[in-house]
Amino acid sequence: MSKNPQNYYYDDGVLLQLILHEFIEIFQTLKPALKNVKEQTKKNKPNIPKLLNDLRPALLKIGGQGLHPLFFIPWTNSLGLLEKLEDLTTLLVLHNEGNNSAYFTLHHEIHVARILAKECLQILYAWECQTDLFCETIDFKRTASVLEELSDQLEKTAHSLSLALIFSVKNENVVLCFLKKSRELASLFGKQFVKSTAKRMFPQGFQKAAHALSESFKRRGRDLLAVEVVSLLKTVK
Repeated sequence: MSKNPQNYYYDDGVLLQLILHEFIEIFQTLKPALKNVKEQTKKNKPNIPKLLNDLRPALLKIGGQGLHPLFFIPWTNSLGLLEKLEDLTTLLVLHNEGNNSAYFTLHHEIHVARILAKECLQILYAWECQTDLFCETIDFKRTASVLEELSDQLEKTAHSLSLALIFSVKNENVVLCFLKKSRELASLFGKQFVKSTAKRMFPQGFQKAAHALSESFKRRGRDLLAVEVVSLLKTVK
């Protein structure tokens, strides 16, 4: 049976662009929440109810509602960001005929992160079910520890994503997406992360890469993108 050309979820390039987008959104959501937790841990008597209330929107956005559907519908908004990310990497692994180990590693790292996010959600749900008792018995250090574990785990997935992007350089759309999001990536992981990833993506050098990408877009009649990709490459040198 031939693949349906209209089903973009069979396209590795589209999947990698979606993965990059979801990944950035997860970190933009988690970082302020984690900062709030660290500020509370410095206090002798942290305000647990306020902290959990403040964390609730971020945890639900990242981890979802706790009920994962049997059949994945990519365009649904009911899934958490990590659930979407895990499903997208599952499709990436399944549709990659070369059994790319970098894609498997990325999928595994995201799966571990999703489990940690669910543990955070369990703490939140327990508090909502028995507010007074839970606030008296909660191990706040464990709550903070799980959130930090989640953050550390996502840092590991950043490295795995960097490796996965190396195998995407044949797809100029993925490269353009990476370059367009380079400022966001640099603000989250540092400029060195972007530079080192770009160097691995273009071992032939930025000048040759810029020429090849420009010519590829021109062959597709995308002259404006040909100019844009050259300009963007200069910003990550």
